[in-house]
Amino acid sequence: NHIGTPKQFTANFGFPSPPKSDYRYNPRLGGGACLDAGVYTIHSARHFFKSEPKNVYSTLFINESKVDTNGSALLNFGNGESALLSFGFNYHYRNTYMIWGTEGSITVKRAFSIPDYLKPLILLEKQDSVVEIKCEADNQFLKQVDYFSDCIGDETCYELWRNDSISQFKIIDQI
Repeated sequence: NHIGTPKQFTANFGFPSPPKSDYRYNPRLGGGACLDAGVYTIHSARHFFKSEPKNVYSTLFINESKVDTNGSALLNFGNGESALLSFGFNYHYRNTYMIWGTEGSITVKRAFSIPDYLKPLILLEKQDSVVEIKCEADNQFLKQVDYFSDCIGDETCYELWRNDSISQFKIIDQI
């Protein structure tokens, strides 16, 4: 392992405010920053630690439309493992995560919602060095659709997705 024992996962996903007419401001359409940008950070933390948090602490800021425009959460996974998550509509664009371990850290500079032409940058940092790793450009959305198509009719995939969705929404409800 390049970074020792991973202890903390930190993720930020936010972007400038959309127009007031945007669906993100409509609570009846599932609006809100947590359901839009926050879900990426929650899902990533859960899958990184391969477990569900034991405790969830959060802050949401609700606007006049009755939707959350930004928020943050601390997920305690136990064993000294935690995730610090931030998300929102009223920020400078940020789309990153970092895994901090006992001997180093890994930072993904463009982690979520990556355009197919972009080559994401990963930084591997240790006490006395920083290594930059440039990934190849790829279409993550097309790969998701292909994977979904491959799993249609597969009961194992269905059960995995169903259980994962239920676990994800339990955390969203706590936030």
